Amino acid sequence: MLEDFGLSSYESRVFEALVKSGTMSAKQICKVSGVPYGRIYEVLNNLDSRGLLVKSGTRPQKFHSVEPSIAIDLLKESKVKELDQLFSKAELYKEKLERMRREEPGEEFLWRLGIGESNLPVYFSAIQETHNEYLGYVEVHEDSHYDLNSMLDTYSTILKTLVDDGIRVRMLIGVDNPNILIKLAQKYPRALDLVNISAVRIIAPLLYPFSIIDDKKSLIKIKNPVDPSEDLATLYVQQKALTRNLRSKFISMWNEAVPISDLLSSNQLSE
Repeated sequence: MLEDFGLSSYESRVFEALVKSGTMSAKQICKVSGVPYGRIYEVLNNLDSRGLLVKSGTRPQKFHSVEPSIAIDLLKESKVKELDQLFSKAELYKEKLERMRREEPGEEFLWRLGIGESNLPVYFSAIQETHNEYLGYVEVHEDSHYDLNSMLDTYSTILKTLVDDGIRVRMLIGVDNPNILIKLAQKYPRALDLVNISAVRIIAPLLYPFSIIDDKKSLIKIKNPVDPSEDLATLYVQQKALTRNLRSKFISMWNEAVPISDLLSSNQLSE
């Protein structure tokens, strides 16, 4: 019971025994409370230092508790002082921890490579690790090297799950000609799910495509030098400094990109 106020299990048992049975010697307290005799004087001294019991001057020495209401007030006051001290240190601890986070002197560079058949699995698996924010980039080509029906289905399902979980999703679509989006939407209706699920804007294709996960991780697409419409591999990188720089670049591109809603409002994609 009194552990909530900062007493140990033995201290709580001894105090409750004194409240129930009244004045007792150390041996009697051991018998009633079940506290080992080898620990009893340590426990009694701790209670005495808290002002929770009174010692007699007789031999053998006897002990009795203070009034329960007084004991609770003393314990409450002690707990309040302890919390006040903790609160006074809170801001100092925050500053120290923030400095530690900013310094990041030896941050490790972690990465995973998806190539060939493992390319898309690594890409989609990484996106599903998002906890707070996903800033995604996809590129649209008229002649895709992927099974677009299957890929769009998987992508839309993952993004919908993120949004349903309260995760912020923003998508940039890289495309040379918006008319390609019209053809894609007509051929693959699931393409419009990306628009309905998340905030989407249009930009010109990137030379080095990338996406951002939680301001901590990056997904970098490696293009085929012979055929840039084909992704050779996905590099999944965990390194905060790199990711923060890429996030700044993404936000800059986002601010200059064309909202896909502008195209929708002109019915170019909804026909």
